[in-house]
Amino acid sequence: MKKTNIYVCDEISDTTKIAFEFAKLLKKNCVIYLNGDVGSGKTLFTSKVANYFGIHTITSTSFSRIQTHQGTPNIIHCDLYRGNYSTIEFLEELDSHLVEPWLLFIEWPVELLAIPSEAQYLVDICILDVTERSISIRQIN
Repeated sequence: MKKTNIYVCDEISDTTKIAFEFAKLLKKNCVIYLNGDVGSGKTLFTSKVANYFGIHTITSTSFSRIQTHQGTPNIIHCDLYRGNYSTIEFLEELDSHLVEPWLLFIEWPVELLAIPSEAQYLVDICILDVTERSISIRQIN
């Protein structure tokens, strides 16, 4: 198991700084799993990592399971909150979106997926207070 980094932030600028530092570590073709309660900041964190790579179009994907944002790397943002799906069905749907180089963000993962990747990370975001969050980042492979 890799080292877990834990951060506490109370402003969006703190989240941006953490996301940018994390983005600097990412290689092409990485999977990032995001866990946290509704409104904890999973999409915000994803959007800030995407901002680092020049992509400014990340929004909540609650009404579509997969959104792709073209860039270098391509950002694939998945929100599985509302999904009743099988893993095989999801992987088949996802396959056409994985155009290299890519970063794959999965909110509300049911399980870790067998997706060939350079690295996989688990990001847990916990609400501590109205504006305060704890962000835990751990490489899992």
